[in-house]
Amino acid sequence: MIIERVNRYLGWQAVGALALRQAPLMRRGRKPPRPRIDEEAALVWLPEMSQPALNVTMREIHRQLRALGEDLHDGGRLSLETQERLRLYYARSALSARAVAAASRLGTEKPSELAGALCRLSPGAYANRAKLLDGVRLLPLGRFYAGNKDVYPEIVDSWRDIAKPHPGLAPVSPVLPPGA
Repeated sequence: MIIERVNRYLGWQAVGALALRQAPLMRRGRKPPRPRIDEEAALVWLPEMSQPALNVTMREIHRQLRALGEDLHDGGRLSLETQERLRLYYARSALSARAVAAASRLGTEKPSELAGALCRLSPGAYANRAKLLDGVRLLPLGRFYAGNKDVYPEIVDSWRDIAKPHPGLAPVSPVLPPGA
């Protein structure tokens, strides 16, 4: 079913994400680099936002949720219902809801299934995989596994550390022209 839908949508631009990177490895009979990709990400239909913009948006949502002590995984529930927490929760939920549209177009919201379908394409269609998936994005779900350990909270903590101002440095403020 998925391969038929992928073939039907030939002509889309590719998202160039993990699912597409896994397909050549699977084609050669090797294991995909992210065996738990379906727990880490979902396919979503989001043509109005680029993959880099989605990554930055989810990074900020996850960074703020972590600062509030909330669960990073998409299926997590809020520990406290404050305005700030609800705003982050609804932003994450709105993006996650776009998986339904991806599934209706592709027959799946799972990156591993898309990778499998891509590796079964004919050589000509596979060569045009960059045209297959315009509007399909890979949504980070708040998990990233190294073996059996979810290391995503550590990754988010490192982003939070980078975003902190360096002690002893004065905040930078713009210099306004005279009379402004």
